Order: sequence, then structure tokens, then C-alpha cells
Amino acid sequence: MSVSWNPVQNEYLASGAADKTVKLWDVESGSCVQTLAHHSDKVQAVSWHPTEESLLLSASFDKTVQTVDVRSGAVASKFSLTGDAEKALWITRTGAPTSSYLATTEDGFISQFDMRKAGGASSPVWSLKAFKGAASACSLSANVDGLLVAGSVDKTLKVFDIQQDRPVEVSSRRGLRCGAIFDIHLSADMDHPLLASVGGSIGSLKVIDFGVVGEADIFNHFKARLPSHVVKRTERRIANAQAAREAGDSSDLGDNDGDED
Repeated sequence: MSVSWNPVQNEYLASGAADKTVKLWDVESGSCVQTLAHHSDKVQAVSWHPTEESLLLSASFDKTVQTVDVRSGAVASKFSLTGDAEKALWITRTGAPTSSYLATTEDGFISQFDMRKAGGASSPVWSLKAFKGAASACSLSANVDGLLVAGSVDKTLKVFDIQQDRPVEVSSRRGLRCGAIFDIHLSADMDHPLLASVGGSIGSLKVIDFGVVGEADIFNHFKARLPSHVVKRTERRIANAQAAREAGDSSDLGDNDGDED
């Protein structure tokens, strides 16, 4: 149901399965080297820690999100979710250690957790009812601190700023002509940090540029966190698009598709 490459030891792969297990694979030998059974239902999401090679994040239909030290198999943190898990990912920030992660659920919630505060009746850092449908997709920028893009089976895509450990909704839109949104990935390219790919139920892949005139609210919100050359390039594009619009030429506006039913 999910896979994750280890970014530190990239010969290892983790997989989450419907049989309630997480398996660790040595891709060089093609063999399973470890099986973890810390969940009691389907494992929907797995994600390796970006720098701690033995720390694995997983989320399940058992309505929990957990971190496990794969060296011992011991659970390092465990939190309850509001519904069946959809996605889980680590939160990375420039110059800061990573101890927090996000989880999304089928009842439309996005929640942030801090593994240092796990135990007892621990609660999330924040939890937001973001969508009417399942929060089926999310991606956190590797280059723009706090930039989170999330999508739902209700065909809505939203952009949030979570830099201050609280969600600020920057944009909400429909009309991507992808159908129900199943997956989103923000570009890892530092020269194009405002590009995102979106996949949905109609079987097509949509590439969105948050640096065009139709997305100016997003660009303006995150402008101070973007590299200077990206800001200059984007400002030129927006100025050219606005000039084209004033001249009655819509070919360079860069707007995304209109709303879908």
C-alpha cells in the first residue's frame, strides 16, 4: 500500500501492507530483512526519517501514527488519529532537527505531531478539518519552509503555511480537472520550488505552477522564503502575463483550468 526509500542507506526500502505489517527490504539482494508488526490493521503510509537512518514513520487503518526504531523494533512514539490514515510525512525545516510529522486521514483532517511529546493522552500540536472528503494527498516543500500542499477526493487542493507550527490557509481551489486527488508532489528542484505534480482519478497528471499570475496570492505569501533568482524570474513572468492580459492576449496568462463539476 506504500513504500519509502531510506534516504541515508538507500539500499533499504520500507513497505506497508494490507496484512498489517511493515517490511524492510534489501534491494541489492531482493530479500526481506525484517518484518514489523506494530499495527493492528492495514498500513497505509510509511516514511523514513530524513537523517536518522533507523527511524521509520508509519500510519495505519488502526487509526494510529507511530515511529519505530528498526534496530530494536521498539515503538518510539504513538498517537491516535481521528480516522483511517491516508498519508504520513516528516516535517523538515532549515537548520532545525526533525522530530515532528504530519498525518492525514479519511475524515478530512490534517494533524501535526511531535514525537518528543508522545505518551499518555498526548494530543497533536494542531489538527485541522481541512476537507469534506478524505485528505488523500499532501506534500511538504523541501526548499520553502512551511509550504504544504494538500488534496482531497472531494477534488479540492489547498495550500497551507505551517512554518509556525500552526496551519494558515493560503489558497483553496477546485477545477484542476484531475478528478478526485490521489497524490501530490512539490518539486525538489531549488530552481523551481513552486512546481507541483498532481495525480487523480481520471488518470491524468497535472503540473501546477504556483508562480503564475493566477496563483499570485501563493507567490506573494511565500516570497520572502524563496531564493532571490526565483523571485526575480517569477516577478518578470507575472508582469509579462499582466501586460498580455491588459493587451487582450490570454496566451501568456498561465492561469490553470476552470472549475469542474
